[in-house]
Amino acid sequence: MKMSNNFKNISKAFVGVLTLSAVLVACSKDTTEPIQLAGLNVINASAEATKYDFIVDNTKANEKDFQYNSQLGYLNLYPGLRRIGIVEKGKTAFLLSKQETFSPGVAYSVFIADTLSKRTFVKVEDDLTAPTGEKAKIRFVNLSPDAPALSLGINGAATDLFTGKAYKESTAFVEVEPGASINFEVKNAAKTVVATLPATKIEKGLIYTIWAKGFNGTVAADSLKMAAKIYTHK
Repeated sequence: MKMSNNFKNISKAFVGVLTLSAVLVACSKDTTEPIQLAGLNVINASAEATKYDFIVDNTKANEKDFQYNSQLGYLNLYPGLRRIGIVEKGKTAFLLSKQETFSPGVAYSVFIADTLSKRTFVKVEDDLTAPTGEKAKIRFVNLSPDAPALSLGINGAATDLFTGKAYKESTAFVEVEPGASINFEVKNAAKTVVATLPATKIEKGLIYTIWAKGFNGTVAADSLKMAAKIYTHK
């Protein structure tokens, strides 16, 4: 498999009206027609030491090491049915490959979840509509393969932001008050806190995803234990 490396990251948050001028030839005349792109962010939530290259069709999309906990940031992507996959860094044999449909003007996050023969892609749409007023937006994704259904709340709050999300499930975005030091808590059905994001800064006007990662059971390294992580959509 021959691969090229000519993807360019979108420098700012993907916007649905982004277009790319493409020259199309028809009836021996050159015409220019705008093509509305999709946006694709890829997050490595696979709790293992393997470094990947991420492939769209036959194109390598990452320029830096793509390891556990890292993300690519939004990529320009022509819409339609595209083959996405991962290979071990510097190699060509697919560890995971799947055809996915991407719609024009829509932003997506694709998570690489689980490990070894159980690796899978989890694709979710990203609502990048700006929060209203002085608010921020947050959603939650459960990407801990052996965890029970999980909830996300804020320490001291009367009710949780999200409840009962099973492995690979995600929530819609909700608006929240910004804060300089917010303590997020991931809980199981018994309301026991199983992971935290302490002293987290949430800024007005920004959009965030919090995800549960790692394994709930016994693991060989502390870095692979269940934890929570946050990223900003930009």
